[in-house]
Amino acid sequence: MKVLIIDDELKGREVMEYYINEFFPDLNITGLASNIQEAKEMILKEDPDLLFLDVNMPEGSGFELVESVDLKDKMVVFVTAYAKHALQAFKVDAFAYLMKPINIQELSNVVSKARKKLKDVELISLAKGGDKIKLKVSNSYHIAKVSDII
Repeated sequence: MKVLIIDDELKGREVMEYYINEFFPDLNITGLASNIQEAKEMILKEDPDLLFLDVNMPEGSGFELVESVDLKDKMVVFVTAYAKHALQAFKVDAFAYLMKPINIQELSNVVSKARKKLKDVELISLAKGGDKIKLKVSNSYHIAKVSDII
């Protein structure tokens, strides 16, 4: 899963980068952006799956980024020290909302949820090929060829 971290504060970027590298080494941090313009460029270049996005930045808010770039197939996690932005975040279809300082268990829950969503999206994409179907078996999914089903 490709990850982009967007935060105007160096410490905020460093902490998130550390947590991801330390606790979720399978995630691939494709970029660190310190402002909205850098973020736009990295989103277009790197095509990340998951964005950790600060709300308050001097050159524009995270909400302005969401409104100015097509992020419909991205999972946007707002990361901020202020609870007051939570409702607005979910109005713009945020995937999750994390409060600073980051709680590692909450971050772990978000990453688990993101992994599951990405896996489901990949399975649905396979299933839409016409000759395959996604089947739920216990707590997981399997792809089967339609021609193999009796």
